[in-house]
Amino acid sequence: MAILIYPALFLTFLGIVTGTCTMASDDVLAGAVIIASPFYIVMFLAMCKTKQHKLNFFLSIPSVPFLLWQAYWFAGLFANTNIKGNSTCTWKMHNNYGVIHSIREYFYAPYFLLITALVLISIYVLFQKYRNYKYTNIITQHFITNSILLVFLYISAIFILKVGM
Repeated sequence: MAILIYPALFLTFLGIVTGTCTMASDDVLAGAVIIASPFYIVMFLAMCKTKQHKLNFFLSIPSVPFLLWQAYWFAGLFANTNIKGNSTCTWKMHNNYGVIHSIREYFYAPYFLLITALVLISIYVLFQKYRNYKYTNIITQHFITNSILLVFLYISAIFILKVGM
């Protein structure tokens, strides 16, 4: 089920590159959050509960460069919106769109940075499960994966509720 990361990354990518920021509207990123989140949630559920560690690990390896690019882009967005106070469109279109127009603009970068970190951590956990499956403590692995899943679900629910406001 690690294959579900690719539609989620594609939808996130569309949220980054599409849209013209007409009237400094950030609706495209809001749509990316709402549409891509179910893919991330199902992927986390599947990756945490699967017994096919080797297959999921090897299916998720090609996504790592895209995840690193996504982290880079959203780190820049975080610096632009949350630290400098500029609009999301200022970072997206490389033009001056002024200050933040909506409170939800503060949540895009931390949300996607958290998702990216959790996906990378889950790929690492898959690697550990694949590499040391016979020698690791299963209880510890389930605790780590369930903790990652719960944090992701909690943050996703809060953010989707905030974006819908």
